[in-house]
Amino acid sequence: MAIRRAYEKLQDPQCQKVFSDFTDASGVTLQQKLDQSDKTAASYLGWLFFYNGDGTQLCDGAARHAFTIPGA
Repeated sequence: MAIRRAYEKLQDPQCQKVFSDFTDASGVTLQQKLDQSDKTAASYLGWLFFYNGDGTQLCDGAARHAFTIPGA
């Protein structure tokens, strides 16, 4: 349900502006990365994998709801 809601929000032009607000380590905006891949933010979401991390060391913190690593 959360992924479906994220997909809906990522189709909103106002929400898409966030991808121009952040850059990767080389200074390229996330929007530029999406443009280079010929994907929209919503379509890129379909390429991501989500796993339940309950019980893993990285998810044991009460305040942590998600994590990733650079380049993942």
